[in-house]
Amino acid sequence: MERGKAVNEGKERASMEKKSAEHMRDLHTEPPVSSFPSYDEGKRVSFGKEKETLSPDIAALIANAIARVKKYPHFARKRGMEGTVHVSFSISTDGIPQEIKILKSSGFRILDLATLDIIKQAAPFPYIDSRIEVPVAYRLKDK
Repeated sequence: MERGKAVNEGKERASMEKKSAEHMRDLHTEPPVSSFPSYDEGKRVSFGKEKETLSPDIAALIANAIARVKKYPHFARKRGMEGTVHVSFSISTDGIPQEIKILKSSGFRILDLATLDIIKQAAPFPYIDSRIEVPVAYRLKDK
């Protein structure tokens, strides 16, 4: 009887490990093919196609609003996941971000999805009559 119990526990453990591995695979995504110009992360917010720099005041308002609500996902922190998500969005006249798109993935789905939530939570933003591009970086201090 004990041997049968041990075999069942072993099967359950193997099944849980397989599910955990599948879950981890689902959280990791390959970055999309699209490219993004390099610049100082978190210090520059740019217009979409024109690549003009926003006024420092508006860029600071947007960056501060994002920083205020940004939370490092616990699961990602625990697993040592780091990366930068480059997002693009437009802002409606009432300050709500619209058409939020990931231009460049962090390489981890959990960070990408967290960034989409952060952009929504950081609203309202000042109205801008163009799409803007923003990098959201996730870096662990203790590596």
